Amino acid sequence: MSRIVLVHGIRSNGVSNIYRLEPWLRGAGHEVVRASLPIRRAIQVRWCYQRDAATLADQLEVGDVLIGHSYGGALSYLAAQRSPVSAVFLFNAALDRDVDLSAMLGRPPVWCVYSQADRIVWFSGLLPAHIFGRAGQSGLHDLPPERNVEIGGGHSDAFVGQGAERWADFICGELEKFRG
Repeated sequence: MSRIVLVHGIRSNGVSNIYRLEPWLRGAGHEVVRASLPIRRAIQVRWCYQRDAATLADQLEVGDVLIGHSYGGALSYLAAQRSPVSAVFLFNAALDRDVDLSAMLGRPPVWCVYSQADRIVWFSGLLPAHIFGRAGQSGLHDLPPERNVEIGGGHSDAFVGQGAERWADFICGELEKFRG
């Protein structure tokens, strides 16, 4: 089984969203680690994201699976350029749609789970000269359709109700296909 690293977004400690995947992923036999990152405000990320990505990369081991939500998705993309991870799952990533996925060290498979109704990542595309953008609202350009997965709802709705169980099952299934 895999070691999975969960990466939260801004203004969040992850408990109300990405960390809801944890019990389901553990139940499937994975080791789950919560990335140790500061909680940022939106105004801070423009100047802190490179440092936060380096902090995340320092916590990774070879072959880890990264699962990032929102700002955590952008950090996951950057950290995967510094550490040989085996897969990256981005949920409502505040990441530019046109990032160069080949910049990720080892070119791991990437899945982008997005929602057209996500207005929070829409705002991330307004900040100039950085990696932030609207992939969480429309997917990533360089991914095949089966790895750009559209969901309904808003920014964190994937983790509400039985969504966490559903997405943990999806992640486990995709990892099995990739490894099998």
